[in-house]
Amino acid sequence: MIKKIELENFMQLKNQKLEFSNINILAGVNDSGKTSLLKLIYASIKAREEDKNKSSIDKFDEHFSLKLRNVFDIEKIGSLVTKKEGILKVKLLFQDNSGHSFSFSSKAEKKFQDSFNSDNHDFNIQTTFLPPKEVLTIQKIIRTMVEKYDLKGYDDTYYDLVKSLDVPISRGALSRGFKEADKELENSLDGRIIQKDGVFSFQKGKQTFSISLTAEGVKKIGIINQLLKNKTINENTILIIDEPEVALHPSIIEKVAKILFDLSQVGVQVFIATHSYFILKSFQLLAYEHDKDILFFNLDKTNEEVIIDKSNLKEGMPKNEIVDSSIELFDRENAIKIKKLGI
Repeated sequence: MIKKIELENFMQLKNQKLEFSNINILAGVNDSGKTSLLKLIYASIKAREEDKNKSSIDKFDEHFSLKLRNVFDIEKIGSLVTKKEGILKVKLLFQDNSGHSFSFSSKAEKKFQDSFNSDNHDFNIQTTFLPPKEVLTIQKIIRTMVEKYDLKGYDDTYYDLVKSLDVPISRGALSRGFKEADKELENSLDGRIIQKDGVFSFQKGKQTFSISLTAEGVKKIGIINQLLKNKTINENTILIIDEPEVALHPSIIEKVAKILFDLSQVGVQVFIATHSYFILKSFQLLAYEHDKDILFFNLDKTNEEVIIDKSNLKEGMPKNEIVDSSIELFDRENAIKIKKLGI
């Protein structure tokens, strides 16, 4: 899995060195770079996962360049370089001490200035990105736009997820940790997502409902459930989730957090970007209860510069804007009550 990443001149993140754990949670105001960082990690891993000709660095670089452009929905890779800065540099280091480094200038369209993989033949990590919007109801639209008309509108995080959901359910039994997660997800759904002839629907008891009539939260959980069943999420998977709290009730968020925590203990590395106090608190309690490292990265944007503070949730809830905003609402409520009482 990913041990650390070093960044220079990458969009809002000008100079960062970040070390990761099994679960990594990113929070910060809008446009602080959370999703950009997750997409960069995703594109770097997914390109290597997809590459069919690992013996040729030139072929890989061509594929990786295309992947970056499709994931970020940009015309040229140079768009990712911090404004007025010359060279973007990225270095990824994995747990086995293999690595992937690359660089390019702000003028680059498709070609890297430098690119190096230290394990061209033994890379066995796979990755899945779950964007904020569910894709079960729009999968045909995404496929048509990308495959038939080559139109922009949905970046590769959506398109890749659609393709992953098309993978048939595995006939082999899930290993213990994944089987338990699958069962817990179905319990949370109070039913299950089924697929027939490329069409998804929701089955509850003896009734079957069109996926378009199914609640957003059910569909989001159903996507994770489906990816477990077809083993897209398995050992050596990096699971990246952008705003998992969207459309989920707080009581369900706590259950999903526990499922993700359990998956992190059986070989899945989890990255989450969130604005939710419930997500943060759920993982903080899990870290404290089980005495496990869950790293929290708070991205604070000040004067166009992003500063990242790292903390360990097993040591308590760190200071951050999510918590501060919750406290401010509580204080405001008390102030209104005091004013009404005339105190």
